Amino acid sequence: MSTIYTKVSDKELQLVKNNFWISEEKHTRSEYKNKVCIKPWGYEFLVYESNRIGMWYLNIIKDSQTSLHTHFHKDTLLFCISGTAKINLIDGEQLELGPLQSIYIPKYKFHGIGSFSQESYLLEIEIFDTNTTFTDKNDLLRIDDQYNRKNTGYESSVNTICESIDSFKHFFLKEGFTDTIENIDFNVWNLTETSMQLIKKNVHNIILKGSVTIEGSILKEGSFIKTTDIKSIEPDTLILSLNSIDYHENSKIVYTLEQLKIRCKKYKDKNIVLTSGCFDILHVGHLHNIKQASSLGDYLMICLSNDEQIKKLKGESRPVNNYKDRINLFKTIPYIDSIILYDEEDIKKEKTLGDIIKVVDPYTWVKGSDYTSKAIYEKHPYLKRIDILPNIVDKSTTNIIKKINQESK
Repeated sequence: MSTIYTKVSDKELQLVKNNFWISEEKHTRSEYKNKVCIKPWGYEFLVYESNRIGMWYLNIIKDSQTSLHTHFHKDTLLFCISGTAKINLIDGEQLELGPLQSIYIPKYKFHGIGSFSQESYLLEIEIFDTNTTFTDKNDLLRIDDQYNRKNTGYESSVNTICESIDSFKHFFLKEGFTDTIENIDFNVWNLTETSMQLIKKNVHNIILKGSVTIEGSILKEGSFIKTTDIKSIEPDTLILSLNSIDYHENSKIVYTLEQLKIRCKKYKDKNIVLTSGCFDILHVGHLHNIKQASSLGDYLMICLSNDEQIKKLKGESRPVNNYKDRINLFKTIPYIDSIILYDEEDIKKEKTLGDIIKVVDPYTWVKGSDYTSKAIYEKHPYLKRIDILPNIVDKSTTNIIKKINQESK
């Protein structure tokens, strides 16, 4: 499992120091169980609470985001369930958080949450310090908020719903809980020697209650653990186990140019190979060229045309396979490292594709032999290198469609 760890900067410490009087305000405990809290950016609800941790389920809508804020009395662990979340940090720094990835945010660290995908679902795990024993939602300091709530507490800026909460996929974790939520398997175990044998080695395990000893260290509530490393268990320890067979595939998807910039920064030391296409009916010719392209560098990115773009290029009868199906098929191909979703605004000049190429600045741009380097350079003169791969003869989507039409007559 991939966890990002963040540190508190001197600037953040100074901001907290200047506003430390807020941390001394006493807040009374509010009951959030069996409620959904509607926010400007989506919604959230409490899924677990003890005197050590609080766990919330968050829905973040694209083009919305939480405030840039910090907490005085709790660390935060954000765990992405589905979609790809955008983590905003101080001074404009941004990170992407894909499916089953997590980020650890200590108290005094300012952070905000948005979504690159149409929506993202996350678990927010609050780990209390010794000054609090409940999920205190007013324990925060905002410094950047598009909803103008800088001096407004949580409770005065939220609408709570108690009826019809099942429509929000509401759940509450307790021993024996099992469900599939956003294609993630959720299981809550009372950890014993027997149950440890039932938990798969590749799942993500979070301590809800109690503690375990691993390599001489005692891990308590809110910690991730590997069950194979456990040396001893405190009685009545509860573990939340999460598993998904396709989380790695889903993490390949790049939804926006903003996200692409973050991903390219991560792989700036790699030789990135870039190509594009409709890939309507995936066939052996496609797979041959994809495999050959991946061998030309360290990291293969493919720009996948959406349905509207294909209609403009191929006609109203295309695509045969819609965008969602093509994405789901493409992400299973092991040679592909990232799939860039895009909608070309200028088919002839390929302006949108050009913007993508400029961000990626690929080691090489790859196309099949139905293209020429000269024609490509006319549209994209800034490319450093072009590789033209020989197509397999008579292997094309057009030929497949012709054959189907002939046989159906």
